[in-house]
Amino acid sequence: MKKVLLIIIILSLLFLPVIAAKNVEVIIEHKTTQSTVHNQQFTVNNLRSAVPPQKYEIKTITEEKFAQLKQDTSILVQENIPKHIFLSESVPLIEADKVWNLTESSSNITGEGQTVCILDTGAQTTHPVLIGKNATCNIDCINTDCIEDCSKTDPNGHGTHVAGIIVSTDTIYHGVTQQTKYIPVMVCDSGGVCSSLDVLEGIDWCITNKDAYNISVISMSLGVGQETSYCDNSYPDDAAAINNAVANNITVVTATGNLDGAHGITNHSAGISEPACIENATRVGNTDDTDNMADSGLRHNFFTDIIAAPGVNIHSTWSSDSNSGTVCDGQSYCISTGTSMSAPHVSGVIALLNQYKKLESNTILSPSTIKSLLLSSGVEIDDMSESGINYSRVNVYQAVNYANNSILTKINSPSNNLNTNISNITFNCSADSFNETEITQMQLNIFKNNSIYYNETKITSALKTTQTFTFNFTEENFYTWNCESIDSNNIKNSTQNYSITYDSSNPQTTLTAPNDSLLTSIGNQTFSCNATDNLQLTNLTLNIYNSTGLFYNTTNSSPTSNTLIINKSINLSTADTYTWNCLGYDNQSLYNQTVNRTLSTSSIQATLTPTNNTFTNINETTFNCSAQSTNNLSNITLNIYNGTQLTVYSQPVTGLSNYSTFNHTFPSEDGQPSTVYQYNCLATNNLSQSSTTENYTITYDIIAPQINLTSPTNGASEGTTSTLTKEFKYNETEINKNFCNLTLNGVSKSSFTQSLSPATYTWSVNCTDKANNTNTSDERTFIVTQTIINTPSTSSSGGGGSSTPRTYTPTETQIKEGYKQTLREKEIISFKIKSSSHKLTLNKIENGLAEITLESDPITLTLYLNSTKKINLDNDETFDLELTLLETNSRADIKIKEINETIPVKHILTPEANNINDTKEIPISTTENKTKEIKLLEENNNLLKQIIVLLERIIQFFKKLFPFYM
Repeated sequence: MKKVLLIIIILSLLFLPVIAAKNVEVIIEHKTTQSTVHNQQFTVNNLRSAVPPQKYEIKTITEEKFAQLKQDTSILVQENIPKHIFLSESVPLIEADKVWNLTESSSNITGEGQTVCILDTGAQTTHPVLIGKNATCNIDCINTDCIEDCSKTDPNGHGTHVAGIIVSTDTIYHGVTQQTKYIPVMVCDSGGVCSSLDVLEGIDWCITNKDAYNISVISMSLGVGQETSYCDNSYPDDAAAINNAVANNITVVTATGNLDGAHGITNHSAGISEPACIENATRVGNTDDTDNMADSGLRHNFFTDIIAAPGVNIHSTWSSDSNSGTVCDGQSYCISTGTSMSAPHVSGVIALLNQYKKLESNTILSPSTIKSLLLSSGVEIDDMSESGINYSRVNVYQAVNYANNSILTKINSPSNNLNTNISNITFNCSADSFNETEITQMQLNIFKNNSIYYNETKITSALKTTQTFTFNFTEENFYTWNCESIDSNNIKNSTQNYSITYDSSNPQTTLTAPNDSLLTSIGNQTFSCNATDNLQLTNLTLNIYNSTGLFYNTTNSSPTSNTLIINKSINLSTADTYTWNCLGYDNQSLYNQTVNRTLSTSSIQATLTPTNNTFTNINETTFNCSAQSTNNLSNITLNIYNGTQLTVYSQPVTGLSNYSTFNHTFPSEDGQPSTVYQYNCLATNNLSQSSTTENYTITYDIIAPQINLTSPTNGASEGTTSTLTKEFKYNETEINKNFCNLTLNGVSKSSFTQSLSPATYTWSVNCTDKANNTNTSDERTFIVTQTIINTPSTSSSGGGGSSTPRTYTPTETQIKEGYKQTLREKEIISFKIKSSSHKLTLNKIENGLAEITLESDPITLTLYLNSTKKINLDNDETFDLELTLLETNSRADIKIKEINETIPVKHILTPEANNINDTKEIPISTTENKTKEIKLLEENNNLLKQIIVLLERIIQFFKKLFPFYM
């Protein structure tokens, strides 16, 4: 009993640090030479007889140790994040059957002699339509060195589905190829979880055995996460493995990923999965049978080179040994949708292309050339409304035809049918050589009226080139253009013609009738306008507005000889004031709108000056009333009202048009300090018809603004080492404020903040109100003195002391918004988060890093330049604090910000539905529980292993200590 108790105590002590530590599982790659790691040769009969040196190792280490290893230049290290297979539903049709009937060197193009490595869940090699298509049995890489194991099959079904898309011999559901072989490489378990380490081992196996099986393609329908740019730096081991495959002329085809609501991937154009985001990967998205990008597939406008392929409702083989819970037709075939199905379509296409070039010219196409070829030869898919990109959907037959050329020339920009008003245009074209013959020149050709208008040639010497041409259009016209490449054998290849329209002039739009400010009687009125353009007039619109809004409009969209005319008779049935204009557009969306004209329908019309909202300090003011009438005028009256008293001026007039002038003197007693008057004009004709203008206002103000200077005080002074920025302040008492100016040393300034050098200044303020009353304040002086900085002595004497390090105390609001501070060593930031006090101390700065201590519970950590670290301060499930090192020199610029971010838990990305046909969703709670169960089981297994090892050690210890009890 005592021995058992002793063992329990020892185990408890041993496991205390293990339980408390925060660990992370990582992959470590030792930077050995390529020849040591990748150039091991193995025989077909004994693939693993000589085990290659260890390139990768997987370890569980602390987060602190992980941070330290990242700084070790002799290794590459990344977190081991599980990936998942993309299970949704897929399958479209491509024209592979046309390619099978093509012949080259007396052989059909069937993919013969090519082998595709499929990194997935393995494959059921005994499936009736897959028998004999596998070059090996399943290569098992799961938690072990990759070993051929003929007892293995596909426990999930996904890998079998992918294999069928490439090589199935089914008469109805035939694969893309006829005679291509495949190698099933098991890197994903029965649940679809694919360890990063296993994927790396699988890629290495395919590279190592490339020559033995003529492996030209690695197909991976797996991934994790959602990235918006190249992710090589985030996944250095994955990038190194893919780059190594590409360097060995193996094209690595990767699926871009699918929507996965269970794991928060809900926006299909917000990014793609890893490893598709690795720069040298050939990434593939999915389309439906109507050539639209599928809603299920991920994409992002950063990745303009995504190749599209069928991936909706794909009917392909399935594993009868699957235990994934997927219900299929007799467990032999399934219908599935996703980019997982698009990737093998492209893999099969590449096998056909590689066989064709081998037969045609004994040429091996590089992965970059294959990608360029597929992008150039495919069918354009418009996805502008979603991702803002037009993608290229593979066309196998067209790709082979393109590969028949020794050069492929491609237009990169600008796009076809460009309409522009910019004269200086940049043209960009590229060319790839498929027969290892150098491209010697590329030429831009611009045509006008089917004749050459401009050309330019650039000399090159490369198998692949991209050239940029710039041309300045000076003449508005319609143009076509193309690019042409020539290789060293004088073989030429031209792109198709693109069109471009240069139109830089706005249309000319003119009003012809009626005249402006017309007073007319109620009834029909003819409105006329026209528009002309040098090149491509589109439409002309007449707009008529009355007092309530748009009264009438009409558009002419049928130009004649680049001219549009509107001539319209409109019934103006009520007395009103109308505003009208015309607006002309050309095809470049350049436009010209006329100024507004007005028209009034009435038997009589009165107008008035001065204008509305006038201010004056002149007591005698002239008012003018004008009138027009269809009958003779009889009288014009001016009414002025100050709120209590009405003053009326009246004068008889004659004729159809006349005016009267009235002089009004504002009483002096009314200027206290200002008085607002209303006034209008009334016109009457001899039929007693009248018209009254709207009420205008005029303000009589004779009181000047009152100014009080506030800062700086008279005679004040401030010191500066160079210049001083100073704001001069004042108060103004005025009802009708208009503007004020600063007078500084006799010069008027509109700005009251000035940059001053050492000197003596006199200043005052001058203000003018809306009635033109002006006043100037008293004058003050302000002195700017020169500050002399004494350089402290570098010598020191005994008995001296050092200054106390400075402590900065930002507010909680500043911490929430993100607080930046420049710190010297030993300086402190004292702050609060969630009402708890914390302290950050800068310990030291060296070589682009800063060591800090974070308290209350002391944590010492290292921040690297431009890196961010997230901290959990209260040991819950969220990060509370984010630290960023912005800059280092003699000081460190550190930013701290309060956050509330759930600490991510690594997981596999499960499919949206348990049924492969995606007819119902898996409840999120079920998926989460399963993930938690798996994680708990793994943790228990690891703990059990550690306990067993410790027990064995303890037993051995007690055997030596108490041999007579054992």
